Amino acid sequence: MFADDLLLGMQAALPKAELRFDFLQGFGTDSAVITDLGNLSGVLFSPNDISFIRESGTWYCMLADLFLNRVFRVTFGNGISSPPTDVDTLLSAPAVSGPRGIKTVRDVHGNAYCAIANFNTNVVSVYAFGNSVLNTPVLTDTFTVAGASGLTDVDLIRDCDHWYALCSNNGCPLIQLVDLGVTLDTLTPSVTSFSIGSSFSLSTCIVNEGDMFYAFTSNCNGNVYLTRLGEHLSSPSFA
Repeated sequence: MFADDLLLGMQAALPKAELRFDFLQGFGTDSAVITDLGNLSGVLFSPNDISFIRESGTWYCMLADLFLNRVFRVTFGNGISSPPTDVDTLLSAPAVSGPRGIKTVRDVHGNAYCAIANFNTNVVSVYAFGNSVLNTPVLTDTFTVAGASGLTDVDLIRDCDHWYALCSNNGCPLIQLVDLGVTLDTLTPSVTSFSIGSSFSLSTCIVNEGDMFYAFTSNCNGNVYLTRLGEHLSSPSFA
């Protein structure tokens, strides 16, 4: 992502640490500057995923801690290239159950939402922040991902007037594309699955480039799988 005129990546890592990758010359270079941010405020146990969002010039990230059963909000008050300035606990068990993947987005009205992939229950929980990520998140809805076995990640994207979730899981080679309906406040999930031919998926994301949607999925064997989803997610092609 671009932040403070730098190309940056952030890694949630074991044991109990966050790593920042600064691609000062762009992603096409052979090396990056790696900064160990350590255990943020000493609260981390098993950080698994992070999702960034910017508000009023300040960067925040939502961080999922798998075995601690917590979701944190991390504030980068002095810029994302500087150490975090604050860490707050937003959610804990039983609100989350093995939170392993997380994604934060805004809708067309500027309201912020956070989707959490719960590894233990195969349930995605969606929380609303309203007009600011500094508000207390409120659960809007949940859905069970049919066919999943150990959810590992979730991504959100909007196509035309519908929201879609892309979900990866540990126990089977299927990736789930979920039509959530027109709003993240009240979900009407409809699941379509496709296979990448390999189990133990770690993470997944969905991007739109030109007239085509693409899904990228990584797994434990070190591979990254590309799936072309077609021009519209309402009628995916899975090529």
